[in-house]
Amino acid sequence: MIPENGPWLEVNVEKAGTVVARINKSRKFPITSLLRIFGAETDDEIREYFKDTFDEEDFNYLEATLKKDTTKDALSAAEHIYNKVRPGELIDPASALDYIKNQFLNTERIFVGRIARRKINAKLGLNKPLDGDVANVYDGEDLVGSMKYLFNLSNYKKGYYIDDSDHLSNKRIRTMGEILYAHLQPVMRKFVKSIKGKLSILNSENPIKITDLVNFKIVDNAVKSFFATSQLSQFLDQINPLAEVEHKRRITALGPGGLKRETAKFEVRDVHPSHYGRICPIETPEGQNVGLIASLTTCARVNKSGFLETPFWRVLNGKVIKTGNPIYLTADVEDLYKIAPADIATNSDNYLARNVIPVRYKQDFVNVTPSEVDFIAISPIQVVSVAASLIPFFEHDDANRALMGSNMQR
Repeated sequence: MIPENGPWLEVNVEKAGTVVARINKSRKFPITSLLRIFGAETDDEIREYFKDTFDEEDFNYLEATLKKDTTKDALSAAEHIYNKVRPGELIDPASALDYIKNQFLNTERIFVGRIARRKINAKLGLNKPLDGDVANVYDGEDLVGSMKYLFNLSNYKKGYYIDDSDHLSNKRIRTMGEILYAHLQPVMRKFVKSIKGKLSILNSENPIKITDLVNFKIVDNAVKSFFATSQLSQFLDQINPLAEVEHKRRITALGPGGLKRETAKFEVRDVHPSHYGRICPIETPEGQNVGLIASLTTCARVNKSGFLETPFWRVLNGKVIKTGNPIYLTADVEDLYKIAPADIATNSDNYLARNVIPVRYKQDFVNVTPSEVDFIAISPIQVVSVAASLIPFFEHDDANRALMGSNMQR
């Protein structure tokens, strides 16, 4: 569970069948001890939450975990978890309970955010609002839902699956504003602290000037240092107009909070079916950065949440509807529809001309009748970047040579 801001919670099933958790990569502890803190203190109360989860032939992961769990109530559970998260520190059980509760239930410590909340709701089938305090904390309902999903997944139940971490529905673009915001957050905390400190010292009888209170230099220097020294800060490539356009449409998996080129695996660098119309499969640097730096395709755009979208025309009963604007779809929504490629011929009335249409559906290729088609791509070049689309007879070119050609044009 990855919030926008706050502690990461990782839950794993071990070989023995016990379910363990980690907070911010701490030492592991039984997940049931965290449930005790969220309100289900006794073993029977915990069993009540999961009474309909296990069938007779299933392995009971809950019982295996309860056997391993030495804690008996919320206080002993809090002390046990605190010792795992901050080993070597002495604390009384009541303070430990407050500390662990605050980590997950206090919006000053944790901020789940709209995107993470939408993902959690969709995955666990919850109906929580996307905004407000309830949405931005990780409570007992979320934990129980996660555990149920994990139990069903481990027992190979139908409809439960492991996410594909390379699918574009599980990746988003962090824009410059978001990275600057993360860079300035600790600076602004320091800024507020210094103002509060000065206010407590100043004599309130005399009129207070804002210049006595505020030192804007702190913020000013932070913004300047971000643009001057950030790993992703580059001087704009203006050799020619194409170089400038391409530089502005480039995306990277490197930088703060990203991957390291020395340790990035092949799977991350590889082309994925969900890249269709979003990330160019051709244009990428040669050498160490291959696949880690990519280009947006000709028609791709980034939506408000940071996910990549690509446009399609709607197809109704075999007719391509080209009135108005095309419809932009994200990778997860696209998987739900049957989508035809752009080069399928249409007649003068905009009806699909062939009886059998090859379509992409749930990352597979199938043949369907025209009436079954939901969308059609808007252009054959929407699959590739601006530079690659300038290569004539691109489809007759070897991929390696096309890569070199699109890089050399800049």
